[in-house]
Amino acid sequence: MKLKKGISLFGDKELDKLFKTLPDSQKRRIIIDAEKKSSKILVDKAKNKWKGLRKSSGTSGIARSFGIVPAKKIAAIRVGARNFGGHVGYLARFMEGGTRVRRKRGRIRTSRFWSNIVKSNINKIGKNITQELLNSMHKYMRKIIQKHT
Repeated sequence: MKLKKGISLFGDKELDKLFKTLPDSQKRRIIIDAEKKSSKILVDKAKNKWKGLRKSSGTSGIARSFGIVPAKKIAAIRVGARNFGGHVGYLARFMEGGTRVRRKRGRIRTSRFWSNIVKSNINKIGKNITQELLNSMHKYMRKIIQKHT
């Protein structure tokens, strides 16, 4: 595909060369965008599954706590229960590993809630990540081309 200003994209080799010449901040942005879009499947499945499991009204904030947050200094994301507000994500970790018997509160049984969701959707994410990486790269290139025309 021939683009304006002498830029041409023919396949993955050209995209790789171009990607290597980008500044680190742009590489990070492209990778994080692709990872966010491909792992959104996990967040949606977790929210839907949690809403089906929920037994008491006091745990409604946990479904809202599932989300995606970029890592601070590297090109990566964190997916899962986030801590905000009344430490809602802190409670969600107990659903994965459970707790021992607590005085006056009983115990939370181990459900492997998050592990099961990841195991069942890992193939979908693997297939999506390459396509989303290409889409993110094309989106970045379109911005650059529009900026210089």
